[in-house]
Order: sequence, then structure tokens, then C-alpha cells
Amino acid sequence: MINAAAIGKMKKGVRLVNCARGELVNEADLVEALKQRHVAQRRSIVFNQEPLKNSPLQTMEKSS
Repeated sequence: MINAAAIGKMKKGVRLVNCARGELVNEADLVEALKQRHVAQRRSIVFNQEPLKNSPLQTMEKSS
């Protein structure tokens, strides 16, 4: 699972692509990493809950 601890081990400016399973990424931790600019960009074609609703990534959708 990609969470705050895993993201912390990645190089700053990493680009994260998730096309496997929505549950692999902790969405709240990813949003925080995006806000702190540790993760430069993310792309997802899967989400924890589909269709996408009530996700912290919705607020980041256009900016990331």
C-alpha cells in the first residue's frame, strides 16, 4: 500500500501512477504529499471508491 511512510521514502518530485487497484493508495496521504509538493504529479484511473465521490482527491483533481 502506498501511504505516508512509503511516500516519505520516495524522491521529492516523484510522479505517481496508479492503474492497478484503487485500494493500493491511501488517498488522504497522497493529497497531503501533493500539498507539500513531495509528489509532483499523480494520475489514477482507479480510486478507492468508484465512481469517484467523497474522496479527498476530488479537491486535487484539476490541480494535480
